[in-house]
Amino acid sequence: DDSDGDGVCDDQDACVGADASGDLDNDGHCLSLPNGTVWDCDDTDPTVYRQADELLDGIDNDCDGYNEDSDGDGIPNDEEIGDGGVHFDTDEDGVPDFLDDDDDGDGIPTDDENGDYDWTDPNSQPTDTDGDDIPDYLDEDSDGDGLTDLEEGTGDVDCDGLANYVDPVDDDRDCEDGDPRDLPLFGDTGTIKRVVGSGCDCDSAGGSGPLGWLALFAAVAVRRRKLG
Repeated sequence: DDSDGDGVCDDQDACVGADASGDLDNDGHCLSLPNGTVWDCDDTDPTVYRQADELLDGIDNDCDGYNEDSDGDGIPNDEEIGDGGVHFDTDEDGVPDFLDDDDDGDGIPTDDENGDYDWTDPNSQPTDTDGDDIPDYLDEDSDGDGLTDLEEGTGDVDCDGLANYVDPVDDDRDCEDGDPRDLPLFGDTGTIKRVVGSGCDCDSAGGSGPLGWLALFAAVAVRRRKLG
């Protein structure tokens, strides 16, 4: 018998009684169920059907409307959606984490905060700077220094190569150690002091730059004139 008229005998038809298309991609899943529910949302691709494992192929394998990492933040959907399809929204901004490229709302993209995390590697873990078991991309205070990531930002006030939000001691360079990345300036008392409001005056490349050195030489010349 061929009760659904798809040209495949019922005893060999994985989709008997469901629809006339049979199982075109031979993945064992019907295009739709007898009650009309779509089960295989792409009957030309054997990797696609409801409850299929999501693969790193940019395709919605499990027919839930999303691929494996919908927001492209390096965290897969199954880590950002709870059991029973609960949509986590860490920063309570109305955008669920699996669609939010800044899950904790600190102004730093999730993809930047999760470090070298590779969710396809079972031995890989997202960055957790302060070791509090909350990964940086979900942690309001990644370095545990009492200041939020939103307050600290991605600058580097002490020029030590660590962004403020992952540097528990943001002010640990005194600008008196001769480090070429520091731009010391002489104050009225003749002591070297930090540039007000900016820590050491370093640029993004880690050097003080030509203007910085000119300022230094000018300050030294002024100091010498005062001493003379």
